[in-house]
Amino acid sequence: MKKGLSTALTSLIILSLTIASSTYLLAVFMPWFGSITIIKAPRPSYEIDFISIQEGTSSVEILLYNNGPTSWKVDEVIFDNVSVPFTVKFANLTESNDKMILPNGLTILVATAPLSGYDVIYLKSEGKILVFYKI
Repeated sequence: MKKGLSTALTSLIILSLTIASSTYLLAVFMPWFGSITIIKAPRPSYEIDFISIQEGTSSVEILLYNNGPTSWKVDEVIFDNVSVPFTVKFANLTESNDKMILPNGLTILVATAPLSGYDVIYLKSEGKILVFYKI
């Protein structure tokens, strides 16, 4: 046999043995250890980001962006542990009567209370914290 052909044949045999042994090891050890694939933990479906916070003397405007695929109804806005009155507006400044944060869009939340003296802003929906922002 020529040297080039024997080298190619040796490489093919090594590759075949590697595939065969890997398949065998997967078949043997997968029932013991489960899948070896990395399962990425699902991100929460409420992916709401604080874009900016503009504080006035008697109110706070919070610009939010909802990255998630679903809309969320904001039930409560809390500064530290104090619930404050609020309204929700869409990017075109029309008011949302049902206080919804729409998916893949900008929303303006106007809290009618001064922010000074507080450290954390919480947005709650159905008793769950959607998002919080530490000042």
